[in-house]
Formats: sequence, C-alpha cells, structure tokens
Amino acid sequence: MSTTWTLVTDFARARLYREEPEGPPYLLGTRENPVLQGDSRDPGDPARDHFARELGLLLARGAVDGHCDRIVLVAPPNMIMDIRRHLVPHAKACAVESWPVDLGGCAGADIEATLLETGARA
Repeated sequence: MSTTWTLVTDFARARLYREEPEGPPYLLGTRENPVLQGDSRDPGDPARDHFARELGLLLARGAVDGHCDRIVLVAPPNMIMDIRRHLVPHAKACAVESWPVDLGGCAGADIEATLLETGARA
C-alpha cells in the first residue's frame, strides 16, 4: 500500500500530513523556521535555506526509513525548488507532485479542507 506525505510550507512554518484512506489527511507534525527574522523570501537568505534543508532532511528520513513512498510538496515555487535541492536521491524519487501555492499561513482546518477539495493528496 502506498503511503503519501504532503508537506505544506512557506518560508516560516510547515505542516506535514499523511494521506488517510478516508477523511481528511492526518497531521504528523508542524515545524517553525527557527532562524527566521523578518521576511525570508530572498533566494539567498540563509534562514530560508536552513529551513529548506531541515524540511528536506525530514522528508528524506521518512522516505529512506520507509514511512512514505510518495511526497507532495505544497509551497511557493521558490520554496519547492529549495526543498528539492536538499532532498537525497531516494526522497527526490518519492517527490512525485508539487503544488506551487502558498498555504503556509492558513489555519490547519483550512489547509486540510483545501487538500481534500483540490485533490493535492496524491
């Protein structure tokens, strides 16, 4: 059985979900960018790169340890690019879908409703 993780993130916070057979996705956890100061949208910002690396490692652990075999990234386009850059090859192969939208600042219930509505759960 395929297990899909959906990472919804912006430059400041992230929410990781596991696809459920029925109903809304299950929230596995949240992360805050620990070094964010101000708006971290500049491509060369070390805080943004640090957070993308941290999220890439989280996804890599899930893929390598067999907790997921499909990854959906929901984030602003530049953040998707940054996260993909930090994925190990096995996790890159699992990252099958990207949704270039910024839902990171939305409430959890709104994110879950959007994921169900748009079919972002692969």
